[in-house]
Amino acid sequence: MKRYFITLIVAICAVCITSCNDGQNANSKIITVSIEPLKGLMEEIVGEDFSVNTLLPVGSSPESYSPTIGQIARLEESEMVFYVGTLPFENEIIKQSNIEDSRSINLSRGVELITGHEHHHAHSNEVCDHSHDSHKHGHAHSVDPHIWVSLDGLSTIVNNIDSALMAAYPDSTKYHINCQRLNATIAANKERYQQMLITAPKDVLIYHPALGYLAKELSFNQISVEKEGKSPTPASLSEVINKVMAEGIEVMLYQKEYPLDVVQPIADILGVKLVEINPLSEDIIGEIDRIMNIISGNYEQ
Repeated sequence: MKRYFITLIVAICAVCITSCNDGQNANSKIITVSIEPLKGLMEEIVGEDFSVNTLLPVGSSPESYSPTIGQIARLEESEMVFYVGTLPFENEIIKQSNIEDSRSINLSRGVELITGHEHHHAHSNEVCDHSHDSHKHGHAHSVDPHIWVSLDGLSTIVNNIDSALMAAYPDSTKYHINCQRLNATIAANKERYQQMLITAPKDVLIYHPALGYLAKELSFNQISVEKEGKSPTPASLSEVINKVMAEGIEVMLYQKEYPLDVVQPIADILGVKLVEINPLSEDIIGEIDRIMNIISGNYEQ
């Protein structure tokens, strides 16, 4: 009897191990994305067909992060790599990895990039090419990288994902259907936001200029405190103070990557309330919706 129970326990353990391994194998194919917003979109599109890996650690700034050797090595395990195409750390990873061009997808292709003197970052000498099949560097170093914090940008990103997945997996029509569904949501949201902004203030105060694309497509003014990646000078802060007073601005948006001990003194000088936003949210469609409600005055802190 004792031997029977031992045999039974061994058999049950074997079944459990096999089941666990089957579960892992079912999801063993990996897609790598550069930032959390892309992860959220990708999981909506591919479902449980792939495990989606993110390169940028949560809480890190995409404009100053440097990849680890381990991250670069692990790219070889990915079926495909999707990256925004405007962030310095992405360029570093793609340049150093041996992943084939056909498996690395630059999602900024087709986006009309915003350039200018206001948006610089720590790696401003690093620039990237927006062709699908090249990793060389090609556009001006002052490009605003935040193409994913945008409705038109998100739509283009989804279309680029759609094209890449259709080319790689032509029999998986469900990916295309999921992309169409996402784009329908984005288009409906854009129309709703345009209506919301008819009666909303046209000036939006933010510490770091992350809403440039959203401001352009929805016709509001982004007033940023940070200039060229640096804290404001007395002269530039005086300009912002004048705008805040003239327009009656009461709120300043800021990203959690910027510590409160840096941002709060500025808010105190300006006499505005701080409201945290997260442009690196995995649920970027939901976060843009939240941002638009804040801008329209419909928010709870």
